[in-house]
Amino acid sequence: MIKLMLTSSVFVFLFSAAFFLATTSSVLQNDSVLAQEILDTQTTEDEANNEVVEEAPAAYTYEAQPGDSYTLMARKAVQTLGIVEDINLSQAQIIFVETNLTQSAGAPLLDVDEIVDIEKASVSDWAQRATELSESEEAAWAAYTAGVDFNTDGVGESS
Repeated sequence: MIKLMLTSSVFVFLFSAAFFLATTSSVLQNDSVLAQEILDTQTTEDEANNEVVEEAPAAYTYEAQPGDSYTLMARKAVQTLGIVEDINLSQAQIIFVETNLTQSAGAPLLDVDEIVDIEKASVSDWAQRATELSESEEAAWAAYTAGVDFNTDGVGESS
């Protein structure tokens, strides 16, 4: 009788332990799946955030070539902003922006192969100001457009 009681106690104990382990394993497995889903979501959000950063540079970066000047690079930056942001500036407004960008930077002389960063926020700020010029102010800036080559395709580009 004692053997039977011990055997049934052992059986109940083993059954309880097996049930406990099965339940715990299921809970742990569910927690593991949930944790993986959270990590996957965070990874997707991180990747999306990284893509945004990569697509929106804080500056226009150019490499000075023979014949390049800071003014030419500023002209290219404002034209690039106009294309990317769909801002239509007149030639007089472009001259206004490039002149103010150059003066703000101290009108630096460049060495060949020098890397030049022109902050996008600064270009955008001066472009906004250009759109606010009065007719007489824009006419005054238009006087400086004669003879200006607005083709900046090769400016700041490695040859």
